[in-house]
Amino acid sequence: MTAPEAYIQLTPGLITELGEVTDKGTEQFLRDFIEAFEVFVTRVLTAPLPETVRATGDDVAGQRT
Repeated sequence: MTAPEAYIQLTPGLITELGEVTDKGTEQFLRDFIEAFEVFVTRVLTAPLPETVRATGDDVAGQRT
């Protein structure tokens, strides 16, 4: 996943007042999307910040990255 994005046509009855998805295919799509989104967020949060990496590949402490 390069950027989180999902399109769902919300039709009457697709999601109940309790938040249950009534269509099994849509439910699985949403589960797969959330799983991929979790991987994406983890990758973003663990990536080095741009200001800590120099063009040489060394971080600001002089360590090789």
